[in-house]
Amino acid sequence: MMRCACRSGLRSGFLAALLGVLWWSSAPAQPDPYSTVGLHWTATGDDGYVGTASSYHLRYSTNSVGSDTTGWWNNATPVSSGLPTPSPSGSQDSARVVGLQEGTTYYFVVRAVDDGLNESGFSNVAVKATASCATPSNAPQQFQAAEDSTSGNVALTWVATTDPLPTQIHVYRAVGSGGMTLLASLAASGTSYEDQTTNPNTTYRYRAAWAAPCGSNPATGEGPMTSEITIRTGGGNPPPPQPTEEPLVHAFPNPSRGPVQVRLNVTGTGDQAVLLRVYDLSGHWIATAVDGTYPPGMHQFTWPCMSRDGARVAPGFYELLGTIGSDKVREQIVLLP
Repeated sequence: MMRCACRSGLRSGFLAALLGVLWWSSAPAQPDPYSTVGLHWTATGDDGYVGTASSYHLRYSTNSVGSDTTGWWNNATPVSSGLPTPSPSGSQDSARVVGLQEGTTYYFVVRAVDDGLNESGFSNVAVKATASCATPSNAPQQFQAAEDSTSGNVALTWVATTDPLPTQIHVYRAVGSGGMTLLASLAASGTSYEDQTTNPNTTYRYRAAWAAPCGSNPATGEGPMTSEITIRTGGGNPPPPQPTEEPLVHAFPNPSRGPVQVRLNVTGTGDQAVLLRVYDLSGHWIATAVDGTYPPGMHQFTWPCMSRDGARVAPGFYELLGTIGSDKVREQIVLLP
């Protein structure tokens, strides 16, 4: 332990604490290395090596101390909570400093205080960098929302990431003009989420980000956010105009959690060739819903939501594209989880 030059008014021999850096390793107090630094030092007495100090003052900064320790101390951030009651002289005391930024170097100094509120000189400077956090480089793609007209829930969908870094996707929601809050943290392998906490006739805004979470703060490790999407539930949107005649193609129920019915209106006076295929929003051919020749009139078919290779199609947005005779047709289909 080193003696220090004490400022005027301190008792003779009042010592500065010696400060060092450590990581806490025993459960359940394992710190978050991305936002927490664990510190330990040797306690001094309140009169040299004798007695016990009354309290500690601990400060930190991202600026190095330099030659003007007093100036650094006056501008550094004080630690206002979590400091231990001083132990008897020669014992080990420790504290954790929380709420730090990841990937940042910090400088720490501690001082002991006696029962007359006199501060010791400055300890040595402890230096520690919090752990760095690698973040995904891209936002989720094709992030979309659709209301389930039956339940009023909002179905959110996106395409899977090819980036190996994310382990989660964070979905945020705002109500009306309010601020965004974290709605769900989901495994990065997922491609959909159903918000079951919506209310009728309410405007909701959604965003999402891939994440490789670092420590206890969910926002640490997030990549770029998607653009904001807005949807109004429960009849807030005006009803679409009623068609004056039966559409050439109609898929229902839509959105759907199960098989989709495809109704065709074949017009004209003779048989018509019909080819309808299902595509994802990236333009990949997923399945063939109808392929044949049919006479004029209404015809109905079932697409079991299976792909060309017989696999169940994932929830999301799809396009039903094709031709009925010489007419080109298009219908969007939303599959819910």
